[in-house]
Amino acid sequence: MYTVPTREFERRLNLLHSVMDEKKLEAAYIVNPINIAYFIGFYYLQTERPAAVVIRRNGDIYLFVPLLEKDHVLSQTKLVSKMYTYRDYPGEVHPIRLFADWLRELHLDSSTIGYDSLPGYVSYWGYKGPSLTDLLPNAKFVNISDDIYSMRLIKSDAEIELLRESAKWANLAHSLLQDYTAPGMYDYEISLRLHLTPP
Repeated sequence: MYTVPTREFERRLNLLHSVMDEKKLEAAYIVNPINIAYFIGFYYLQTERPAAVVIRRNGDIYLFVPLLEKDHVLSQTKLVSKMYTYRDYPGEVHPIRLFADWLRELHLDSSTIGYDSLPGYVSYWGYKGPSLTDLLPNAKFVNISDDIYSMRLIKSDAEIELLRESAKWANLAHSLLQDYTAPGMYDYEISLRLHLTPP
Protein backbone atom coordinates (compact mmCIF):
# COMPACT_ATOMS: atom_id res chain seq x y z
CA MET A 1 0.00 0.00 0.00
CA TYR A 2 1.32 3.43 -0.94
CA THR A 3 1.35 6.05 1.80
CA VAL A 4 3.03 9.38 2.37
CA PRO A 5 6.26 8.63 4.27
CA THR A 6 6.94 10.32 7.62
CA ARG A 7 9.97 12.12 6.17
CA GLU A 8 7.64 13.79 3.65
CA PHE A 9 5.44 15.20 6.44
CA GLU A 10 8.61 16.38 8.19
CA ARG A 11 9.69 18.17 4.99
CA ARG A 12 6.31 19.90 4.68
CA LEU A 13 6.27 20.93 8.34
CA ASN A 14 9.81 22.30 8.00
CA LEU A 15 8.64 24.46 5.08
CA LEU A 16 5.76 25.72 7.22
CA HIS A 17 8.13 26.47 10.10
CA SER A 18 10.27 28.52 7.70
CA VAL A 19 7.22 30.62 6.81
CA MET A 20 6.42 30.98 10.51
CA ASP A 21 9.97 32.13 11.23
CA GLU A 22 9.90 34.59 8.34
CA LYS A 23 6.55 36.08 9.41
CA LYS A 24 7.27 35.80 13.14
CA LEU A 25 4.25 33.58 13.81
CA GLU A 26 3.82 31.66 17.04
CA ALA A 27 1.48 29.15 15.41
CA ALA A 28 -0.44 28.25 12.27
CA TYR A 29 -4.19 27.60 12.46
CA ILE A 30 -5.23 25.29 9.60
CA VAL A 31 -8.85 24.43 8.74
CA ASN A 32 -8.80 23.55 5.03
CA PRO A 33 -9.16 19.72 5.02
CA ILE A 34 -6.69 19.39 2.12
CA ASN A 35 -4.10 21.35 4.10
CA ILE A 36 -4.80 19.31 7.23
CA ALA A 37 -4.12 16.12 5.26
CA TYR A 38 -1.06 17.74 3.65
CA PHE A 39 0.61 18.60 6.95
CA ILE A 40 -0.41 15.76 9.30
CA GLY A 41 -2.00 12.99 7.20
CA PHE A 42 -5.47 13.23 8.76
CA TYR A 43 -8.23 13.04 6.15
CA TYR A 44 -11.32 14.92 7.32
CA LEU A 45 -14.57 15.20 5.37
CA GLN A 46 -15.45 18.84 5.90
CA THR A 47 -18.94 19.14 7.36
CA GLU A 48 -20.68 21.73 9.54
CA ARG A 49 -18.63 20.36 12.45
CA PRO A 50 -15.44 22.43 12.74
CA ALA A 51 -11.98 20.88 12.79
CA ALA A 52 -8.61 22.61 12.95
CA VAL A 53 -4.96 21.78 13.37
CA VAL A 54 -2.71 24.16 15.31
CA ILE A 55 0.98 23.86 14.49
CA ARG A 56 3.27 25.69 16.87
CA ARG A 57 6.59 27.22 16.01
CA ASN A 58 8.24 24.88 18.55
CA GLY A 59 6.98 21.82 16.62
CA ASP A 60 3.99 20.84 18.79
CA ILE A 61 0.85 19.94 16.86
CA TYR A 62 -2.67 20.13 18.30
CA LEU A 63 -5.86 18.92 16.67
CA PHE A 64 -9.35 20.25 17.43
CA VAL A 65 -11.98 17.79 16.18
CA PRO A 66 -15.44 16.36 16.87
CA LEU A 67 -15.31 13.42 19.28
CA LEU A 68 -16.65 11.11 16.56
CA GLU A 69 -13.34 11.62 14.66
CA LYS A 70 -11.12 10.51 17.56
CA ASP A 71 -10.59 6.91 16.36
CA HIS A 72 -9.98 8.13 12.79
CA VAL A 73 -7.26 10.47 14.02
CA LEU A 74 -5.57 7.74 16.05
CA SER A 75 -5.58 5.37 13.06
CA GLN A 76 -4.38 7.91 10.49
CA THR A 77 -1.64 10.01 12.07
CA LYS A 78 0.99 9.84 14.79
CA LEU A 79 2.05 13.48 14.40
CA VAL A 80 -0.45 15.05 16.82
CA SER A 81 0.95 16.07 20.21
CA LYS A 82 -2.51 16.49 21.78
CA MET A 83 -6.08 16.11 20.56
CA TYR A 84 -8.96 18.25 21.82
CA THR A 85 -12.48 16.98 21.14
CA TYR A 86 -16.02 18.29 21.47
CA ARG A 87 -19.28 16.34 21.48
CA ASP A 88 -21.50 18.00 18.90
CA TYR A 89 -22.30 21.00 16.76
CA PRO A 90 -23.55 23.48 17.69
CA GLY A 91 -23.83 21.96 21.19
CA GLU A 92 -24.34 23.81 24.44
CA VAL A 93 -21.08 25.69 23.84
CA HIS A 94 -20.30 26.43 20.19
CA PRO A 95 -17.15 24.56 19.05
CA ILE A 96 -15.37 27.76 17.95
CA ARG A 97 -15.81 29.11 21.49
CA LEU A 98 -14.15 25.89 22.68
CA PHE A 99 -11.38 26.40 20.10
CA ALA A 100 -10.81 29.87 21.54
CA ASP A 101 -10.66 28.41 25.07
CA TRP A 102 -8.15 25.78 23.90
CA LEU A 103 -6.00 28.45 22.23
CA ARG A 104 -6.05 30.34 25.55
CA GLU A 105 -5.02 27.14 27.33
CA LEU A 106 -2.10 26.90 24.88
CA HIS A 107 -1.20 30.54 25.69
CA LEU A 108 -1.78 31.60 22.09
CA ASP A 109 -4.54 34.13 22.79
CA SER A 110 -2.12 37.08 22.56
CA SER A 111 0.07 35.62 19.81
CA THR A 112 0.52 36.14 16.08
CA ILE A 113 -1.17 33.22 14.33
CA GLY A 114 -1.10 32.34 10.65
CA TYR A 115 -4.27 30.97 9.06
CA ASP A 116 -5.17 29.32 5.77
CA SER A 117 -8.85 30.28 5.65
CA LEU A 118 -11.09 32.38 7.86
CA PRO A 119 -9.85 32.59 11.48
CA GLY A 120 -12.52 30.23 12.73
CA TYR A 121 -14.00 27.78 10.28
CA VAL A 122 -15.62 27.71 6.86
CA SER A 123 -17.85 25.06 5.33
CA TYR A 124 -20.63 24.83 2.77
CA TRP A 125 -22.54 22.34 4.93
CA GLY A 126 -24.57 24.77 7.00
CA TYR A 127 -21.89 25.94 9.43
CA LYS A 128 -22.58 29.15 11.31
CA GLY A 129 -20.41 30.51 14.06
CA PRO A 130 -18.31 33.32 15.48
CA SER A 131 -14.88 34.34 14.30
CA LEU A 132 -11.76 33.79 16.38
CA THR A 133 -10.84 37.43 15.71
CA ASP A 134 -13.86 38.43 17.82
CA LEU A 135 -13.26 35.80 20.51
CA LEU A 136 -9.50 36.46 20.77
CA PRO A 137 -9.16 40.23 20.31
CA ASN A 138 -5.54 40.26 21.55
CA ALA A 139 -4.37 37.73 18.95
CA LYS A 140 -3.12 38.88 15.57
CA PHE A 141 -4.15 36.71 12.60
CA VAL A 142 -2.05 36.67 9.43
CA ASN A 143 -3.21 35.07 6.17
CA ILE A 144 -0.68 32.45 4.97
CA SER A 145 -2.89 30.69 2.43
CA ASP A 146 -0.70 31.80 -0.51
CA ASP A 147 2.42 30.49 1.26
CA ILE A 148 0.80 27.09 1.80
CA TYR A 149 -0.43 26.99 -1.80
CA SER A 150 3.11 27.69 -3.01
CA MET A 151 4.43 24.81 -0.88
CA ARG A 152 1.88 22.41 -2.30
CA LEU A 153 2.53 23.56 -5.87
CA ILE A 154 6.13 22.27 -5.95
CA LYS A 155 6.15 18.48 -5.71
CA SER A 156 8.85 16.46 -3.95
CA ASP A 157 10.23 13.18 -5.33
CA ALA A 158 7.95 11.25 -2.94
CA GLU A 159 4.90 13.17 -4.12
CA ILE A 160 5.79 12.64 -7.79
CA GLU A 161 6.09 8.89 -7.17
CA LEU A 162 2.64 8.84 -5.51
CA LEU A 163 1.17 10.82 -8.43
CA ARG A 164 2.61 8.28 -10.88
CA GLU A 165 1.12 5.39 -8.91
CA SER A 166 -2.24 7.16 -8.70
CA ALA A 167 -2.25 7.80 -12.46
CA LYS A 168 -1.52 4.12 -13.11
CA TRP A 169 -4.59 3.04 -11.09
CA ALA A 170 -6.79 5.76 -12.59
CA ASN A 171 -5.81 4.54 -16.06
CA LEU A 172 -6.74 0.97 -15.11
CA ALA A 173 -10.12 2.14 -13.75
CA HIS A 174 -10.90 3.96 -17.00
CA SER A 175 -9.93 0.90 -19.02
CA LEU A 176 -12.25 -1.29 -16.96
CA LEU A 177 -15.07 1.24 -17.26
CA GLN A 178 -14.87 0.97 -21.04
CA ASP A 179 -15.53 -2.76 -20.68
CA TYR A 180 -18.41 -2.34 -18.24
CA THR A 181 -20.35 0.53 -19.80
CA ALA A 182 -22.76 0.69 -22.70
CA PRO A 183 -25.12 3.30 -24.14
CA GLY A 184 -28.30 3.64 -22.09
CA MET A 185 -26.89 2.22 -18.84
CA TYR A 186 -27.31 4.07 -15.57
CA ASP A 187 -24.35 4.71 -13.28
CA TYR A 188 -25.73 2.41 -10.56
CA GLU A 189 -25.97 -0.45 -13.10
CA ILE A 190 -22.32 -0.01 -14.03
CA SER A 191 -21.31 0.11 -10.37
CA LEU A 192 -23.33 -3.03 -9.60
CA ARG A 193 -21.77 -4.84 -12.56
CA LEU A 194 -18.26 -3.84 -11.44
CA HIS A 195 -18.87 -5.06 -7.90
CA LEU A 196 -20.55 -8.35 -8.81
CA THR A 197 -18.09 -9.45 -11.48
CA PRO A 198 -15.45 -11.84 -10.12
CA PRO A 199 -11.82 -10.76 -10.68
